[in-house]
Amino acid sequence: MIVVSLHGIRKGFATGGDILLGVDWEIHSGQKIALVGRNGSGKTTLMGIVVGRMEPDAGTRTLGRGARIVEMGQIPDRAVDTTLFDYVLEARRDLLDLRHRALELAADVAGRPDDAELQERLGVVQHELEHAGAYDLELQVERVLTGLSFSRDRWRDSIAQFSGGERTRAELARLLLTPAGLLLLDEPTNHLDIPAVEWLEQYLIEAPFACVLVSHDRVFLERFAGQVVELVNGTLEQYDGNYLHYREEKPKRIARRQKAYEMQQAEIARIEDFIVRNIAGQKTRQAQSKRLALSKLERLDRPSEDKSEIKLGFASARRSFREVLTVKNVSRELGGRLILDRVSFTCERNDKIGVIGPNGAGKTTLLRAIVGSSGNHYDGRIRLGERVEIGYFDQHLDTLDGSGTVIDEIWNEQPGFEAGQLRSYLARFLFTGEDVFKQVADLSGGEKNRLALAKLMLTKANFLVMDEPTNHLDVAAREVLEEAIAEFDGTALIVSHDRRFLDRFATKILYIGDGNVSLSLGNYSDWAARRDADRSVSISMGDSGEPSDAARDWEERKKQRAQTQKRERQRKEIETAIADLESRIAAIEAELSSEGIARDWERLAELTKERAKRYEAMEEWLRRLEETLPLPDA
Repeated sequence: MIVVSLHGIRKGFATGGDILLGVDWEIHSGQKIALVGRNGSGKTTLMGIVVGRMEPDAGTRTLGRGARIVEMGQIPDRAVDTTLFDYVLEARRDLLDLRHRALELAADVAGRPDDAELQERLGVVQHELEHAGAYDLELQVERVLTGLSFSRDRWRDSIAQFSGGERTRAELARLLLTPAGLLLLDEPTNHLDIPAVEWLEQYLIEAPFACVLVSHDRVFLERFAGQVVELVNGTLEQYDGNYLHYREEKPKRIARRQKAYEMQQAEIARIEDFIVRNIAGQKTRQAQSKRLALSKLERLDRPSEDKSEIKLGFASARRSFREVLTVKNVSRELGGRLILDRVSFTCERNDKIGVIGPNGAGKTTLLRAIVGSSGNHYDGRIRLGERVEIGYFDQHLDTLDGSGTVIDEIWNEQPGFEAGQLRSYLARFLFTGEDVFKQVADLSGGEKNRLALAKLMLTKANFLVMDEPTNHLDVAAREVLEEAIAEFDGTALIVSHDRRFLDRFATKILYIGDGNVSLSLGNYSDWAARRDADRSVSISMGDSGEPSDAARDWEERKKQRAQTQKRERQRKEIETAIADLESRIAAIEAELSSEGIARDWERLAELTKERAKRYEAMEEWLRRLEETLPLPDA
């Protein structure tokens, strides 16, 4: 079934010209689609038109019968006075109201037990609740909150106490429970740690609704998408298959079109040559016929591909000594909570260390302590080795001055540059023409990120300390960055939630969690394989050998997930049994109302007896559905 269809969609803006140039697109029930394209290609605009938030300049949008499309709403305001759990639960206000109605009817039935009509109305409402899974609604909320890495002790906290990133996650949790035929997600992995990203992947894959995803997380795209749609030059290119198929098929498709274009151009040249040689000769009519045919020929456009990419390469001015960084017994407390608890590790020359861990574990806090950010007080010792020079990339882009233009930002860093040198250098980061005179404050997130990388490259540092450097970068830019870091002749310590990025450059993984750290050899995939084999590999153990709080918390969450999955399996089996009973009862009722059944007393008695048994069984299954008790033996 078609959820929504677009035909001939055009959209432009006064400042940026036309973005969409005749988009045709059909989205069907249950499809899992990755929407890809360069930053600025119009993906967000297209999503706005799909959901109905924006109006196209031309073209039509047709919504399927009864279809509902939802997208991420505004981040909940700090003034919202409700708990996290209740905020997410409110996504199913329809079921909450229906449950309240059932309670009212049950109270009425208790007061009037002989009112058959009232009992029937209660039965209808209860059936709706059972069919919608309303009795395990709180269980669904628990599953989503746990999956998105909200610890149980925060579920009853007010939304007003949460950070911006936490409130964004809360909105995502609420969205995932909102009933819809199509879910639109624009960079949903922002503010998620790796466990939450992995959970979200699986949740969306298994979900019955259709989903269109915009993301630069390549692993997520590879696991999620069954179809890839690329927005390029204002139109859509569709690839049936996963993201890997798209990466393989795209250059082949461009090559085929280039060949077809060249063949047509050669044929046109041959025909034009024939016309020129024969238009005034004996073959005039033939030449005129060919000229007419040529005028009606639908000419192929020359295939074009945006191959612009940043040109990035880090090189250190001098070599450091072997020992680059020593962290010894470092502790840091924030808001009365111990973030880092006597953390110790060392970093040697040419180490490329990827830093991972749950949100709020202290990754940014540790990096800021290492680079000596003001106001970052800690206990313990952090020592840099001899001849170590740090280059720092801040995820909030605080390394940018932001008060002037793009060209000012680089000129202040390198006052010896001439204007031509400045322009050439900025062009490597895709700032060309009038772009160099843009105010830094007016730049997009991706543009600011590229500018911060441009400044970092000028430092010639031999120790790169980077906090989420892939934020706001598209896939092409991420691939350039990861190659530059892999080839860097110095040392790197980099926080990231991008698993492919970590795989490409990391020689070691530093896991931060429960106030402690563990350093292991290999890239992220190596670390994840060890984690899956033994989930405690990266969790510090106390002196007593007992599991830490993080280990116990993980075991508790694993137990909760197992219980949730078991209940869901039971619910599905119960609902299947109920559906079978309903089908059989409907068949019995149809036969009982048929002509001639009144004359067959034996068959009438048999059907009446079976109907009574089926209704008894139905009541038992409904009771078990309400109580979520173990299923009876077969």
